Amino acid sequence: MRVFNQTCTWREIWTLRRSIARALANPTRMVNGARTALAVGLRSQALLGDPVLLLVEPSSRCNLTCGLCPITNTPPAEQGELDLDIYQRVLDELGDSLFFLCLWFYGEPLLHPQLEAMVAQARRRGVMVAVSTNGVALEAPRVQALLDADLDWLFVSLDGATAATHDANRGDGSFDQATSNLRHFIRERDHRGLRKPLVELKPILHRDNEHERDAMLALGRDLGVDRATFQLLTWAHDPTLRARAPRDPRLVLSYPDARSKPHSCARSHSTAVLGWDGTLLPCCEDHGRTMPLGDLAQADFRTAWKGQAWRALRDDQRQHDTRPPLCQRCHIADFERVNLSVPLARWWPERALHRSLDRLRELRSATG
Repeated sequence: MRVFNQTCTWREIWTLRRSIARALANPTRMVNGARTALAVGLRSQALLGDPVLLLVEPSSRCNLTCGLCPITNTPPAEQGELDLDIYQRVLDELGDSLFFLCLWFYGEPLLHPQLEAMVAQARRRGVMVAVSTNGVALEAPRVQALLDADLDWLFVSLDGATAATHDANRGDGSFDQATSNLRHFIRERDHRGLRKPLVELKPILHRDNEHERDAMLALGRDLGVDRATFQLLTWAHDPTLRARAPRDPRLVLSYPDARSKPHSCARSHSTAVLGWDGTLLPCCEDHGRTMPLGDLAQADFRTAWKGQAWRALRDDQRQHDTRPPLCQRCHIADFERVNLSVPLARWWPERALHRSLDRLRELRSATG
């Protein structure tokens, strides 16, 4: 079964079973999923349903200066946080149709002061919710609030297994802060007896950290995360990043030839991205925000989703000569190679044993 665009183990499905059951219990959501699947399966030019997955950018600001990120050099005047009124209007429109909501695009989601409220509002509607963070702002008060909000999945971006490797790309002190916060998050989740959110490390493999792949898996096991997924470096938004690609040819992303056979992209029928300023984008591959397809500060979601701009994109994707450059260089067809995933979690009896040992240590520390 695929959840948040990745194949899950039976253990992960069992952990998320209540969220999955609640999502599937809504007839409107099920009908929308069937209609969307039909449109994708038939490669239909007609739009038959609403998106089943929505990426929302809570904040385009970031507390780090990562060398691989396209927003590092973005002027502050072009950054900001999503207006909650826009977010609530989108949920009012799509809350019964969406299966998955991913609260990230670029920027650090935890910089939005009401992120936990955004999670809770979607969960009350039965939408499964994931958040991606660099971990630096995942401090104790946010840990409690995210657990209270019933989050399903937490992705944490690390760029290495050591401070030297990680901080060289993300900034001094960020490794120690992120790993300390993550360790506290998992300890608090387990202390409450919760099995979710599932926690996943998501390192981007590049030339400077590929030698630490095994060490990153060991770090994940030590921290107690559920999964580690290595993302291959993409350079669609910045061709100069190709020089940072791993030396190991098996870890180098192969972009499609622009002359390759046209195809109808499933994502234009099933997925949309909402930027922090209300701009709608076609998918997560539009790193440079080059194809705005609507403005939710001015109109509702479905007006844009069914409008001329998005309709033209779906038509163009089926043609050889008119496909946008964004689609010609897209690697989504190679998605399973872009994300190399390794389950790490212990099965529940082992986790229960470790939780009991942790509580025993805490008791001994408290009594001296």
